[in-house]
Amino acid sequence: TADVFIVGNEVNVRKWNYIIWNNDVSWDYYVQQYAQAFRVIYNAVKSQNAGAEVMICIDQNWDRNRSVDRYNYVDAKDFIDMFNSQISSAGNIDWGMSLHPHPVPLTNAAFWNASDPYYKTVIKNNSMVSFENLGVVTSYMAQPQLAKRDGGRRNIIIGEMGLVNTQGENAQGAASMDKPSILKKDRSKCGTYVLRLFSWGTTMVPALIIL
Repeated sequence: TADVFIVGNEVNVRKWNYIIWNNDVSWDYYVQQYAQAFRVIYNAVKSQNAGAEVMICIDQNWDRNRSVDRYNYVDAKDFIDMFNSQISSAGNIDWGMSLHPHPVPLTNAAFWNASDPYYKTVIKNNSMVSFENLGVVTSYMAQPQLAKRDGGRRNIIIGEMGLVNTQGENAQGAASMDKPSILKKDRSKCGTYVLRLFSWGTTMVPALIIL
C-alpha cells in the first residue's frame, strides 16, 4: 500500500506541469486549477488510506523575485501562499510538502564549499534553498496560517536531492554521507529524503534513506 502521494513535480514551475495554458492564463488561475485537482486526489486517497500523506512538490527557487521568466516560474514561497489561500477558502485539509533542495548550482556536490560569490549570496539571502538553509522553509511553514487542521505543522519530506560527480566521486560520496547529519541537526526534522547520485551525462542511481 502506498503511503505517500506527491501531486505533480515542482509545481511552481508550470513550464512542465499539467494544465493547458497560454499567455492569457494567470498564475492565480493555474494555482486554482491545481488546488482543485489536488483536493480531488486528496479526498480519493484518504477515502482508501486515511493515514496516507498527500503532498505538493516545490523546487529550490524559494524567494528570487524574478521578473524574467515569470510566465514559466514562480517562487516556491509565493506558490505556497497562493495554494494555501485556495485550499483554505474551500476548507482546510492536511496537505504536506515535498521539497527539492538541490545543491546550488546543481553541479556543486560539495554544497558546503561554493566558490562562486553569486551562489554563496543566493543561499545566504535565502533566495534559493539547499541543505545549508533548510530552516528558512521549515520556519516559514511554522506560521499559524499554514498549519494543519489541528494547528500542528505540516509534514515535509526531502523528495529529491541530486548529487553529481563532476567534482569527483569523493566529493559526491562525502556529500551523500553528510546529508543525514545535516537533517538531524536542522529543526525541520524531515522524516524521509530521496538521494539521487548522478554520473553526469549517464545513468542516475537513486537511493531511499529513511531517518
